[in-house]
Amino acid sequence: MRRRGLAERSRRPLRLVCDLSAIDLRADKRLRQEIAAVKGGDDAEEMKEEDLKKMTYLKAVVMEGLRRHPPAHLVLPHSVSEDVTIEGYEIPKGSMVNFLVAEMGWDEAVWDEAMEFKPEKFMEGGDGHGVDVTGRREIKMMPFGVGRRICPGMELAMLQLEYLVANMVKGEEVDLAEKLEFMVVCMMIDEASAARAIDSEEKDQ
Repeated sequence: MRRRGLAERSRRPLRLVCDLSAIDLRADKRLRQEIAAVKGGDDAEEMKEEDLKKMTYLKAVVMEGLRRHPPAHLVLPHSVSEDVTIEGYEIPKGSMVNFLVAEMGWDEAVWDEAMEFKPEKFMEGGDGHGVDVTGRREIKMMPFGVGRRICPGMELAMLQLEYLVANMVKGEEVDLAEKLEFMVVCMMIDEASAARAIDSEEKDQ
């Protein structure tokens, strides 16, 4: 079952992004306008990867969906390697800690109108514009984790989400059933990730 994890974690946010954009008629209309502008009114062709690179609002819709509903509310727990004090809280060595990924995206001290679905947050001038989801510069949201244990399938998942959302909004018939070739890639990524994690844990011990 673990091998199916990456595909399943991609499908959950896909459903939520589509639901949210459909409920928000303004966002749905703007996304359709962007699709029409990129395809030049050609309804016969599906959206391709080269089309997605031109679609800034589509990326904002996907990012806002991931902020509101990340693939998982928690990441894998971590163990503290030494006693540490963070903002007055003493965390003894060996304690298991976790990060509330969803709560980060809903923090009203960080996000304006945190509980509202507004893709404009990730457009120029928004408080999420240029946000770094890898954690290299800051951590405002972490739908795929951060650091050396960040999900290795992040780029694949983002491409998949953008492709499927664009074509579903455009009205294409999109089969969400798991395809063999996609599942093979997911299994390879999951296996590689697990191997790296085990190797890293052994080095830390």
